[in-house]
This record gives sequence, structure tokens and C-alpha cells, in this order.
Amino acid sequence: MRAVLLIGSPRGERSTSRALGAYMLEGLRSRGWEVGERYACRDVTTSEGLTDLLAEMERSDLSILSFPTYVDSPPAAVMRVMETMHGRIKRGGALLAMANCGFIGSGNNTSSLSICRLFARDIGWEWRGGLSLGGGNVLAGRALQDAGGVARNVRRGLDQAVSALAEGKAVPQGAIDLMGRNIVPTLLYNITANRAWDRAARKNNVLDRIRDRPYMEEERR
Repeated sequence: MRAVLLIGSPRGERSTSRALGAYMLEGLRSRGWEVGERYACRDVTTSEGLTDLLAEMERSDLSILSFPTYVDSPPAAVMRVMETMHGRIKRGGALLAMANCGFIGSGNNTSSLSICRLFARDIGWEWRGGLSLGGGNVLAGRALQDAGGVARNVRRGLDQAVSALAEGKAVPQGAIDLMGRNIVPTLLYNITANRAWDRAARKNNVLDRIRDRPYMEEERR
């Protein structure tokens, strides 16, 4: 059996998308699977790269899309792969999608995963499920084995998913629920995020304008 990981983040090797996918590939490898990985943002820039990527996905028993959500959608490179596959893929396969976002709530990935699920349906591939992670920027691309307690539920969720996928099954609800839990407490996340915004505003000399709302309509009197 063979699995291929398609990394959809422009950050490539340094991305949380790659960290999640690499952990899953290692789990499948330990169960006797052959594994490979491709980088969508590189491959879509040339016709040769895109052709090689599609061939890799076509000969694999399982394709794993791992990407960040940008504006409620997979990145443009992933969408380009999907659009090309829609017209060129020749055999059935199986698809798993893993989406992560910077917002703390995993529900922000719902539309991205729905796009992937409908894509699998339209090309006749088996849908193995969608895993959603909120607050992915907390991991900052670190290997999950090195991320400590903050990634405990992520590792547990992926371990459950790998066990099911290795047997040709869809990811269980338990794995989805574990991945969907807040990676850090909401209050702590908000404090950290606000400090990051303040630092960025101070660095760019706009701290006194950080609460401006230039596109908000004036209140009617």
C-alpha cells in the first residue's frame, strides 16, 4: 500500500501542514506502507511538476491533502491541483484532507474541508474524512514529537486516524473530535494574539491606530 502527502502551504518544510502530514506518514510507514510527499506550491509552477504530482497521486492508494485555510478555502495551489485532477485523473483513489488555521476555533476550516469532500465525490474517489485543527500557528511548523503537551490531543487524534486509514477505513469521529479541540485555552490564546498584534503595530509605528475601523460606516444620528 502507498500513501502520498500533498503539502499545500507556501511555507513548505517549515509549515504546520507539513508537520501534521509527516507525523501521519511516519505512522503509516511503521505499518508497512510506502509513503511519499509533494509540495503543491512548487509543483504547480511547471507543467512537468504538475504532471509528476498527478501521477504520484494516481498510483497511490491514499492521497493526503494537508493545507492551511486561507479565507475559508484551501490555498490557490491546492485548488489548482484539484482543478487539473478533475479533468485528467484516470483511476479511483481515496482522499483524506487535513486543514489548519490560525484562528483558535477548528470550525473555521469547515468550508475548506467541504470543498475537499465535494471534490472527492466529483472525481469518484473515496472520501476518508477531514481533520480540522484550529490555532495551528501555535505549533509553528515544529515536529509534533517535539511540541510537547500542547500537541498531545493532535498526536492522539492522528494516531487514531492512522490506525483506521491503515486498514482502509475512514477516520473515526473520535480522531476528528480530538483534532478539533482547542490547542490552548481560549483566554491564553487571545492574550498571546493581542500581544503579537501590539508588537507588530509598534514595529510599524501604527500602535496609536490599531483600533481604527476605516471601512465602518458612520453611525447614523
